[in-house]
Amino acid sequence: MRSRSFRRCWPMSLALACAASCGNLDDVTTVKDLRVLAIQAEPAGFLVDLDAPGGSDRDWQATLTALVVDPTGLNQTVQIPAALGCPDYIDTITAATGTTTRVCSPTLLNVPDPTVQAALASTPLVPVGGLSVGATPDGGFAFLPTFQYGLSTTQLALLFGSPTTGVAQVDAALANNRTFGLDAIASFTFTRGDQSVQAIKRVVYWPRLDPAQYPDQAPNQNPSISGVSFFKSRNSATGEPEDAYTAGEVPELSVSRGDKLVVLPAAATAETYTFYEKDRDHGGAIVTATAQELLRYDFFATAGTFSPAERESKLSALVTSPDGQVHLDSQYNPPDAKHLPADGDVTIWIVVHDERAGVGWTSTTIRVGP
Repeated sequence: MRSRSFRRCWPMSLALACAASCGNLDDVTTVKDLRVLAIQAEPAGFLVDLDAPGGSDRDWQATLTALVVDPTGLNQTVQIPAALGCPDYIDTITAATGTTTRVCSPTLLNVPDPTVQAALASTPLVPVGGLSVGATPDGGFAFLPTFQYGLSTTQLALLFGSPTTGVAQVDAALANNRTFGLDAIASFTFTRGDQSVQAIKRVVYWPRLDPAQYPDQAPNQNPSISGVSFFKSRNSATGEPEDAYTAGEVPELSVSRGDKLVVLPAAATAETYTFYEKDRDHGGAIVTATAQELLRYDFFATAGTFSPAERESKLSALVTSPDGQVHLDSQYNPPDAKHLPADGDVTIWIVVHDERAGVGWTSTTIRVGP
Protein backbone atom coordinates (compact mmCIF):
# COMPACT_ATOMS: atom_id res chain seq x y z
CA MET A 1 0.00 0.00 0.00
CA ARG A 2 1.27 3.44 -0.84
CA SER A 3 1.61 6.06 1.85
CA ARG A 4 1.42 9.69 0.85
CA SER A 5 4.34 11.52 2.36
CA PHE A 6 3.07 15.05 2.02
CA ARG A 7 1.22 16.77 4.85
CA ARG A 8 -2.49 17.27 4.44
CA CYS A 9 -3.48 20.70 5.66
CA TRP A 10 -6.88 20.22 7.25
CA PRO A 11 -8.88 23.17 8.52
CA MET A 12 -8.47 22.39 12.17
CA SER A 13 -4.72 22.54 11.65
CA LEU A 14 -5.16 25.79 9.74
CA ALA A 15 -7.19 27.35 12.49
CA LEU A 16 -5.59 25.30 15.19
CA ALA A 17 -6.75 26.47 18.59
CA CYS A 18 -10.01 28.28 17.99
CA ALA A 19 -11.39 27.94 21.49
CA ALA A 20 -12.49 31.11 23.25
CA SER A 21 -11.25 31.57 26.79
CA CYS A 22 -14.56 32.91 28.04
CA GLY A 23 -16.66 29.75 28.02
CA ASN A 24 -17.49 26.46 26.36
CA LEU A 25 -19.63 25.96 23.31
CA ASP A 26 -22.68 23.74 23.66
CA ASP A 27 -22.16 22.46 20.13
CA VAL A 28 -19.26 22.94 17.74
CA THR A 29 -21.64 24.24 15.05
CA THR A 30 -23.10 26.96 17.30
CA VAL A 31 -21.15 30.22 17.27
CA LYS A 32 -21.82 32.09 20.51
CA ASP A 33 -18.66 34.11 21.04
CA LEU A 34 -15.26 34.84 19.49
CA ARG A 35 -14.36 32.21 16.88
CA VAL A 36 -11.99 31.86 13.94
CA LEU A 37 -13.92 29.85 11.37
CA ALA A 38 -11.31 29.85 8.61
CA ILE A 39 -8.22 31.55 7.22
CA GLN A 40 -7.74 31.77 3.48
CA ALA A 41 -4.49 32.25 1.60
CA GLU A 42 -4.58 33.76 -1.88
CA PRO A 43 -2.93 32.25 -3.79
CA ALA A 44 -3.75 28.94 -2.11
CA GLY A 45 -0.36 27.42 -2.92
CA PHE A 46 2.90 27.89 -4.80
CA LEU A 47 4.97 25.68 -7.10
CA VAL A 48 8.72 26.12 -6.67
CA ASP A 49 11.36 25.56 -9.35
CA LEU A 50 13.86 23.66 -7.21
CA ASP A 51 16.93 24.81 -9.12
CA ALA A 52 15.96 28.47 -9.46
CA PRO A 53 12.89 29.75 -7.57
CA GLY A 54 13.27 33.14 -9.27
CA GLY A 55 11.09 36.20 -9.02
CA SER A 56 10.99 38.74 -6.22
CA ASP A 57 9.97 38.17 -2.62
CA ARG A 58 6.54 39.63 -3.43
CA ASP A 59 5.94 36.86 -5.98
CA TRP A 60 6.03 34.30 -3.16
CA GLN A 61 3.73 36.13 -0.75
CA ALA A 62 0.09 35.31 -0.12
CA THR A 63 -2.71 37.51 1.17
CA LEU A 64 -4.13 35.85 4.28
CA THR A 65 -7.75 36.67 5.17
CA ALA A 66 -9.16 35.46 8.48
CA LEU A 67 -12.88 34.87 8.98
CA VAL A 68 -13.28 35.95 12.60
CA VAL A 69 -16.79 36.17 14.05
CA ASP A 70 -18.26 37.17 17.39
CA PRO A 71 -22.05 37.54 17.74
CA THR A 72 -21.47 39.43 21.02
CA GLY A 73 -19.33 42.05 19.29
CA LEU A 74 -21.86 43.91 17.14
CA ASN A 75 -20.14 46.82 15.34
CA GLN A 76 -17.11 46.61 17.62
CA THR A 77 -13.46 45.74 16.98
CA VAL A 78 -11.15 42.76 17.25
CA GLN A 79 -7.53 43.16 18.26
CA ILE A 80 -4.59 41.19 16.89
CA PRO A 81 -1.87 41.69 19.51
CA ALA A 82 0.50 39.15 17.96
CA ALA A 83 1.05 37.42 14.61
CA LEU A 84 4.17 35.68 13.35
CA GLY A 85 5.19 33.85 10.19
CA CYS A 86 7.91 31.22 9.77
CA PRO A 87 8.84 28.14 7.72
CA ASP A 88 7.40 24.93 9.15
CA TYR A 89 10.68 23.06 9.22
CA ILE A 90 9.96 19.35 9.32
CA ASP A 91 10.56 16.84 12.08
CA THR A 92 14.20 16.09 11.42
CA ILE A 93 15.16 19.73 11.99
CA THR A 94 12.82 19.86 14.99
CA ALA A 95 14.61 16.86 16.47
CA ALA A 96 18.01 18.38 15.77
CA THR A 97 17.17 21.57 17.66
CA GLY A 98 15.32 20.00 20.57
CA THR A 99 12.34 22.22 19.74
CA THR A 100 8.95 20.50 19.94
CA THR A 101 6.55 23.33 19.16
CA ARG A 102 4.96 23.58 15.72
CA VAL A 103 4.23 27.29 15.99
CA CYS A 104 6.44 30.27 15.28
CA SER A 105 8.80 31.55 17.95
CA PRO A 106 9.71 35.23 18.36
CA THR A 107 13.29 34.21 19.19
CA LEU A 108 15.89 32.66 16.89
CA LEU A 109 16.09 28.88 16.96
CA ASN A 110 19.18 27.04 18.14
CA VAL A 111 20.10 25.55 14.76
CA PRO A 112 23.82 24.79 14.31
CA ASP A 113 24.10 26.34 10.85
CA PRO A 114 23.68 30.16 11.13
CA THR A 115 22.46 30.43 7.54
CA VAL A 116 19.71 27.89 8.17
CA GLN A 117 18.96 29.56 11.50
CA ALA A 118 18.39 32.90 9.76
CA ALA A 119 16.14 31.25 7.14
CA LEU A 120 13.97 29.73 9.88
CA ALA A 121 13.58 32.96 11.84
CA SER A 122 10.07 34.30 12.46
CA THR A 123 8.67 37.40 10.78
CA PRO A 124 6.20 39.70 12.60
CA LEU A 125 2.97 40.17 10.62
CA VAL A 126 1.49 43.03 12.65
CA PRO A 127 3.13 46.26 13.84
CA VAL A 128 4.48 46.69 17.34
CA GLY A 129 1.50 47.26 19.63
CA GLY A 130 -0.77 45.04 17.52
CA LEU A 131 -3.58 45.75 15.12
CA SER A 132 -7.26 46.64 15.57
CA VAL A 133 -9.88 45.66 12.98
CA GLY A 134 -13.50 46.80 12.81
CA ALA A 135 -16.47 44.65 11.88
CA THR A 136 -17.59 44.38 8.25
CA PRO A 137 -20.33 46.90 7.43
CA ASP A 138 -22.86 44.28 6.35
CA GLY A 139 -22.39 41.64 9.03
CA GLY A 140 -21.89 43.74 12.14
CA PHE A 141 -20.06 40.96 13.97
CA ALA A 142 -17.85 39.44 11.26
CA PHE A 143 -14.23 40.59 10.98
CA LEU A 144 -11.98 40.01 7.96
CA PRO A 145 -8.44 41.11 8.85
CA THR A 146 -5.86 40.61 6.10
CA PHE A 147 -2.12 39.98 6.29
CA GLN A 148 0.73 39.55 3.82
CA TYR A 149 3.10 36.65 4.32
CA GLY A 150 5.26 34.25 2.37
CA LEU A 151 8.75 32.82 2.18
CA SER A 152 11.45 34.93 0.55
CA THR A 153 13.43 33.90 -2.50
CA THR A 154 16.45 33.49 -0.19
CA GLN A 155 14.50 31.17 2.10
CA LEU A 156 13.16 29.14 -0.82
CA ALA A 157 16.60 28.76 -2.39
CA LEU A 158 18.04 27.53 0.90
CA LEU A 159 15.18 25.43 2.27
CA PHE A 160 14.62 23.73 -1.10
CA GLY A 161 18.35 23.64 -1.86
CA SER A 162 20.71 20.72 -2.13
CA PRO A 163 21.84 19.26 1.23
CA THR A 164 25.16 20.99 1.90
CA THR A 165 25.10 22.08 5.55
CA GLY A 166 27.15 19.16 6.83
CA VAL A 167 24.60 18.49 9.60
CA ALA A 168 22.97 15.13 8.82
CA GLN A 169 19.56 15.94 10.29
CA VAL A 170 19.36 19.30 8.54
CA ASP A 171 20.54 17.88 5.23
CA ALA A 172 17.90 15.14 5.44
CA ALA A 173 15.23 17.75 6.09
CA LEU A 174 16.31 19.83 3.09
CA ALA A 175 16.21 16.72 0.91
CA ASN A 176 12.64 16.04 2.07
CA ASN A 177 11.69 19.64 1.28
CA ARG A 178 12.84 19.13 -2.31
CA THR A 179 10.76 15.99 -2.61
CA PHE A 180 7.62 16.66 -0.61
CA GLY A 181 7.40 20.43 -0.24
CA LEU A 182 7.45 22.78 2.71
CA ASP A 183 4.78 24.79 4.50
CA ALA A 184 5.13 28.26 5.93
CA ILE A 185 3.17 28.90 9.13
CA ALA A 186 1.33 32.07 10.08
CA SER A 187 0.25 32.03 13.73
CA PHE A 188 -2.24 34.56 15.12
CA THR A 189 -3.81 35.69 18.37
CA PHE A 190 -7.19 37.44 18.21
CA THR A 191 -8.82 39.13 21.20
CA ARG A 192 -11.99 41.04 22.00
CA GLY A 193 -12.57 42.09 25.59
CA ASP A 194 -11.69 39.12 27.80
CA GLN A 195 -11.98 36.65 24.91
CA SER A 196 -8.91 35.29 23.17
CA VAL A 197 -8.39 32.73 20.40
CA GLN A 198 -5.33 31.47 18.58
CA ALA A 199 -5.17 30.19 15.03
CA ILE A 200 -2.62 28.83 12.58
CA LYS A 201 -2.66 29.05 8.80
CA ARG A 202 -0.33 27.19 6.46
CA VAL A 203 0.97 28.56 3.17
CA VAL A 204 2.01 25.62 0.99
CA TYR A 205 5.08 25.44 -1.26
CA TRP A 206 5.36 22.34 -3.43
CA PRO A 207 8.18 21.35 -5.80
CA ARG A 208 7.44 21.92 -9.47
CA LEU A 209 7.76 18.59 -11.23
CA ASP A 210 9.53 18.19 -14.56
CA PRO A 211 7.34 20.26 -16.95
CA ALA A 212 8.24 17.97 -19.85
CA GLN A 213 6.66 15.04 -18.00
CA TYR A 214 3.95 16.94 -16.12
CA PRO A 215 2.97 19.96 -18.25
CA ASP A 216 -0.42 20.30 -16.54
CA GLN A 217 0.83 20.70 -12.98
CA ALA A 218 -0.69 23.84 -11.49
CA PRO A 219 -0.70 25.55 -8.08
CA ASN A 220 -3.62 24.79 -5.80
CA GLN A 221 -6.72 26.97 -6.13
CA ASN A 222 -9.05 27.84 -3.27
CA PRO A 223 -12.36 25.95 -3.46
CA SER A 224 -15.48 28.10 -3.59
CA ILE A 225 -19.18 27.66 -2.88
CA SER A 226 -21.23 29.39 -5.55
CA GLY A 227 -24.56 29.21 -3.72
CA VAL A 228 -26.72 27.55 -1.09
CA SER A 229 -30.11 25.86 -1.53
CA PHE A 230 -32.72 25.34 1.20
CA PHE A 231 -35.22 22.50 1.54
CA LYS A 232 -38.05 21.85 3.98
CA SER A 233 -37.50 18.12 4.31
CA ARG A 234 -35.47 15.10 3.27
CA ASN A 235 -36.86 12.06 1.49
CA SER A 236 -37.09 9.23 4.02
CA ALA A 237 -36.22 6.59 1.42
CA THR A 238 -33.41 8.23 -0.57
CA GLY A 239 -32.14 10.82 1.90
CA GLU A 240 -32.26 13.46 -0.80
CA PRO A 241 -33.46 16.98 0.10
CA GLU A 242 -36.93 17.82 -1.18
CA ASP A 243 -39.63 20.52 -1.07
CA ALA A 244 -37.24 23.32 -2.00
CA TYR A 245 -37.55 26.97 -1.16
CA THR A 246 -37.56 29.17 -4.24
CA ALA A 247 -34.31 30.82 -5.26
CA GLY A 248 -33.67 33.93 -3.20
CA GLU A 249 -36.37 33.09 -0.64
CA VAL A 250 -35.26 33.54 2.98
CA PRO A 251 -36.42 30.53 5.01
CA GLU A 252 -38.58 31.40 8.02
CA LEU A 253 -38.77 28.68 10.67
CA SER A 254 -41.00 28.26 13.70
CA VAL A 255 -39.77 26.59 16.88
CA SER A 256 -43.31 25.79 18.03
CA ARG A 257 -43.98 23.90 14.79
CA GLY A 258 -40.75 21.97 15.12
CA ASP A 259 -39.54 23.18 11.73
CA LYS A 260 -36.33 21.78 10.31
CA LEU A 261 -34.25 23.05 7.43
CA VAL A 262 -32.02 21.11 5.04
CA VAL A 263 -29.11 23.25 3.85
CA LEU A 264 -27.27 22.22 0.67
CA PRO A 265 -24.13 24.05 -0.50
CA ALA A 266 -23.27 24.01 -4.18
CA ALA A 267 -20.46 21.53 -4.74
CA ALA A 268 -17.02 23.11 -4.98
CA THR A 269 -14.55 21.87 -7.60
CA ALA A 270 -12.23 19.13 -6.37
CA GLU A 271 -8.97 19.52 -8.29
CA THR A 272 -6.78 16.67 -9.52
CA TYR A 273 -3.11 17.05 -8.66
CA THR A 274 0.20 15.19 -8.99
CA PHE A 275 2.70 14.75 -6.16
CA TYR A 276 5.58 12.62 -4.91
CA GLU A 277 5.03 9.89 -2.36
CA LYS A 278 6.86 6.96 -0.77
CA ASP A 279 5.74 3.56 -2.00
CA ARG A 280 5.91 1.27 1.01
CA ASP A 281 5.29 -1.76 -1.16
CA HIS A 282 8.62 -1.12 -2.89
CA GLY A 283 10.98 -0.27 -0.06
CA GLY A 284 9.93 3.36 0.28
CA ALA A 285 10.83 4.29 -3.30
CA ILE A 286 9.85 7.82 -4.31
CA VAL A 287 7.15 7.71 -7.00
CA THR A 288 4.69 10.13 -8.51
CA ALA A 289 0.98 9.75 -7.91
CA THR A 290 -2.18 11.54 -8.94
CA ALA A 291 -5.21 12.14 -6.74
CA GLN A 292 -8.40 14.14 -6.65
CA GLU A 293 -8.82 16.43 -3.67
CA LEU A 294 -11.08 15.49 -0.82
CA LEU A 295 -13.24 18.49 0.15
CA ARG A 296 -14.73 19.02 3.59
CA TYR A 297 -17.71 21.25 4.33
CA ASP A 298 -18.18 22.63 7.86
CA PHE A 299 -21.49 24.17 8.99
CA PHE A 300 -21.95 26.94 11.57
CA ALA A 301 -24.83 29.09 12.85
CA THR A 302 -25.25 31.86 15.43
CA ALA A 303 -28.18 29.98 17.02
CA GLY A 304 -29.29 26.37 16.74
CA THR A 305 -27.16 23.48 15.52
CA PHE A 306 -26.28 21.50 12.40
CA SER A 307 -26.35 17.74 12.04
CA PRO A 308 -23.98 16.48 10.80
CA ALA A 309 -21.41 19.14 11.61
CA GLU A 310 -19.43 18.36 8.47
CA ARG A 311 -19.72 16.65 5.12
CA GLU A 312 -17.06 15.28 2.76
CA SER A 313 -16.95 15.06 -1.02
CA LYS A 314 -16.00 11.38 -0.96
CA LEU A 315 -17.10 8.38 1.05
CA SER A 316 -14.47 6.57 3.08
CA ALA A 317 -14.18 3.87 5.71
CA LEU A 318 -14.70 6.58 8.34
CA VAL A 319 -17.30 8.67 6.50
CA THR A 320 -20.04 6.48 5.10
CA SER A 321 -23.63 6.86 3.95
CA PRO A 322 -26.47 4.33 4.34
CA ASP A 323 -27.30 4.58 0.63
CA GLY A 324 -23.67 4.64 -0.51
CA GLN A 325 -24.08 8.13 -1.99
CA VAL A 326 -22.22 11.34 -1.22
CA HIS A 327 -24.48 13.90 0.48
CA LEU A 328 -23.31 17.46 1.04
CA ASP A 329 -26.41 18.74 2.86
CA SER A 330 -26.76 19.19 6.60
CA GLN A 331 -29.90 19.63 8.69
CA TYR A 332 -30.27 22.86 10.60
CA ASN A 333 -32.03 22.44 13.94
CA PRO A 334 -33.46 25.67 15.43
CA PRO A 335 -32.70 26.58 19.05
CA ASP A 336 -35.22 26.19 21.83
CA ALA A 337 -37.46 29.14 22.65
CA LYS A 338 -35.21 30.64 25.33
CA HIS A 339 -32.25 30.82 22.93
CA LEU A 340 -34.08 32.50 20.05
CA PRO A 341 -32.29 35.62 18.77
CA ALA A 342 -34.17 38.80 19.63
CA ASP A 343 -34.56 39.88 16.00
CA GLY A 344 -35.09 36.34 14.72
CA ASP A 345 -32.10 36.50 12.36
CA VAL A 346 -29.66 33.59 12.33
CA THR A 347 -26.44 33.81 10.33
CA ILE A 348 -25.18 30.62 8.72
CA TRP A 349 -21.65 29.99 7.47
CA ILE A 350 -20.48 27.09 5.35
CA VAL A 351 -16.71 26.68 5.08
CA VAL A 352 -15.11 24.36 2.51
CA HIS A 353 -11.53 23.08 2.82
CA ASP A 354 -9.45 21.04 0.44
CA GLU A 355 -6.57 18.85 1.61
CA ARG A 356 -3.86 21.23 0.35
CA ALA A 357 -4.66 24.20 2.63
CA GLY A 358 -7.19 25.75 0.26
CA VAL A 359 -10.34 27.23 1.81
CA GLY A 360 -13.46 29.16 0.86
CA TRP A 361 -16.71 30.12 2.56
CA THR A 362 -20.16 31.57 2.09
CA SER A 363 -22.72 32.97 4.52
CA THR A 364 -26.43 33.65 4.49
CA THR A 365 -29.25 34.57 6.86
CA ILE A 366 -32.44 32.76 7.84
CA ARG A 367 -35.18 33.76 10.28
CA VAL A 368 -36.34 31.76 13.27
CA GLY A 369 -39.38 32.64 15.38
CA PRO A 370 -41.41 31.17 18.28
